[in-house]
Formats: sequence, C-alpha cells, structure tokens
Amino acid sequence: MKKSIYPMLKTGFVLLLLCLLAACSSDDNTPVPEPNPNPNPEPAMEYFVKTLQVSFGEGKMEFEFKYDNQNRISEERVTEEYFNEEDESSDDELGLVLGYRYNSTGEISEIWEDGELWAAFEYNKGILNKIILSDGSEFPVIYSDGIYTVDGGFQFIVDARQQLLGHENLGVRLTYADAPGIHRYLRPQPARFTSELVALDFYSMTVSQQAIATIELNGIFYDVNNKTDEKGNITAVGLIDKATGVETEVWKIMYEQRKLIE
Repeated sequence: MKKSIYPMLKTGFVLLLLCLLAACSSDDNTPVPEPNPNPNPEPAMEYFVKTLQVSFGEGKMEFEFKYDNQNRISEERVTEEYFNEEDESSDDELGLVLGYRYNSTGEISEIWEDGELWAAFEYNKGILNKIILSDGSEFPVIYSDGIYTVDGGFQFIVDARQQLLGHENLGVRLTYADAPGIHRYLRPQPARFTSELVALDFYSMTVSQQAIATIELNGIFYDVNNKTDEKGNITAVGLIDKATGVETEVWKIMYEQRKLIE
C-alpha cells in the first residue's frame, strides 16, 4: 500500500496552527500602540524680520519687509530720514519701495524699484552671470573662487554660503560669528550686491544668514555687539569703534512669526 503524504501535511498544519495560537496567546498582553493624535503636525513657526531701524548720527533708516509664500522677501520698503541739527527737527525724508521676483530655483530674477522694473538677472547653474537693465543694456558677471566681477569692473567677495565678505564699491569687509543672524532663514542673494543697492543691503543686514562679528568700513574697524532676546533673536546691534570704544550706529529689529517651508 502506497503511503500518503496527506497525514504528514495534516500533522504539520496542526503543529503550525498550535504554534500560531501559542504565539497569539503569548502576545495577548502586549499593549496596542496608541494612534498618533496628530498625524499631520503643523509646520514649525519661526521668526522673520518685520521691521529694522538703524540710527546713524544725522539721521535714521527704516526697513519694512513683506514675504511671499516661500518666506522670501517680496517687498522691501525703505524710509530714510535726516535731521536738522540746529532744531532737532526732521529735515528731509526719502522713500523707496523695492520688489523682488524669483526664478524656479529661488534666485532673484528681477528687482523692481517703485513699481518699475530696474533689472533682470540670469544664472548658469545657480551662479549669477548676467544683469539686464530695464533699458536693455547688458552687463556680464564672472564668478571665480568666491569673487564676482561685474562688467569687467568692480568686484565683490562671498563665502561658500554666498554671504558677502567684501565689496569694492562699498569699501566694506565683514566676518561672521558661528551664530544665526537676524535673517537666518533667508538665502543670501548676490544679485542684491551688484549695484548701489548694496548699501541698503548692508544697512538692512540682508548680506548674510549668520550674525556679523566684525566690520571694516572705509578703513575703520568695528566690533559688532549683537543683543538677543530669550528666544535667541537678535533685537539690537551696535558698532563699536575698535580705536575709540565708542558705539556709533545702532540697529533695532522687530520680528513676526511665520510658518517654515520645508
């Protein structure tokens, strides 16, 4: 009589079933994981500069920032006010509204001044290589080892993050602390450093993501005194003349909370 494998399969199945039942029985006391009460957490809220004011002896400047849905500066309102030293009254006030447009990879593609196009910017693999003014004139930009040369003329220097290290026309050199600056979540934009607007970038401190440590301005050396609140935001900045110890220009910064974009 031929032997059947069915009894063996049946026995094996019974043993397997018993093992599974035993395993299930031993797991009966295992706590069931609690469901995640918040499977879609809200994006983190962080601080972005809302207004910045800088006082410099004979006057003051104020910057007001607006942001797009990617937390990039979309509009920058600049007010510059000078004082009459004799009667301490306001002598003159200048205003400027700058608008910014961006390409698909996040670089500034256009800068608008008081509602009119000032310049467009072209890039090669993320590196600025051409400026086109509103009148159609073009200026080539060459980049090599951290140095940008605009139209074969003036130069400015950046670090690996594209933070400004030095600018020939502005006569400024900067070093940075290993700490976040007031615009910690803003990407530095070399397009902003290509014209006389770089002076505004210096005063608005949009030259970097890191806190500024020292400044050399037209041959005068300054230490930078950054004061922070309990959240680590820089709320005041002073320039201390290394030669005299006198604090000259003072910045005051106000923030707003915005959702971080990942």
